Amino acid sequence: MLQLSTITKIKDPNSVIDYLLDWTAFLNQIGGDILLESDWTTTDTGLTILQQTFTTTQTTVWIAGGTPPLSSIVNHITTAGGRQQDQTIHLKIRSL
Repeated sequence: MLQLSTITKIKDPNSVIDYLLDWTAFLNQIGGDILLESDWTTTDTGLTILQQTFTTTQTTVWIAGGTPPLSSIVNHITTAGGRQQDQTIHLKIRSL
């Protein structure tokens, strides 16, 4: 199975910004499957998920806020073939 890399980004707590995950490599490795569902979550009460969208190969989330020094968002996907996978993005929250 494809090993997903750790993703770390820097985010200002006052910014509203989008993050995109491209699942193409994972989907190709498992036989050319496509995304059927995508859900973004966070346990940081200071981070707000404003909007989430997805295509057959990519997922996007718009977020605001964040609590220093670190927040995380998790994208849980389900493929048409029934496979499920998570990818976490760690956010270093600091004023830029």
